[in-house]
Amino acid sequence: MNAQQYSKNFGHWHIKMDFLIKEIEKLKKQSGLTSQISAFLLETQYIEFYLQGLITELDLVTSMDPQFTKLVGKRRKKEVYEMSLGELKGEIEKYKANFLSKLQSDLRQLNKLRVQFAHHIFSYTTSIEDLSKSAVTGIEANNKALLSTAETFKFLEENSWFGKHLANKKG
Repeated sequence: MNAQQYSKNFGHWHIKMDFLIKEIEKLKKQSGLTSQISAFLLETQYIEFYLQGLITELDLVTSMDPQFTKLVGKRRKKEVYEMSLGELKGEIEKYKANFLSKLQSDLRQLNKLRVQFAHHIFSYTTSIEDLSKSAVTGIEANNKALLSTAETFKFLEENSWFGKHLANKKG
């Protein structure tokens, strides 16, 4: 596929992604409660998308280089694009490798915060101040999870046979 065909097929998707990421960043800079909640929840959705790609890459790495990482547990019953954040986190926890430990820890924390937030947002025991603090804490957890995910992709690119092969094709 040449660059012109790629742009025709996927250009609209890149435009949408750039737009959404910029909008999330704008929301994060605003101080209003609705902006903070929106930023937290939208960015968490973005993280889910990012994790779908990571799981796909981990599947490929594991099948091509089983010494690099091991998959432990049952095969998933759903496609990655059908999974919630908690299910994606659980899927990543099936991979056993030291380079995944920080990401796995960050995802456990993020999922815990997101579930707690989603289940208590309309609770009579949750105040506006509680929501504000939780949204800010959630955004901080998102930042950690995004960084860990990016570091994991970079590690795979630099150290796995599959990652090195892809990097050679790119450049």
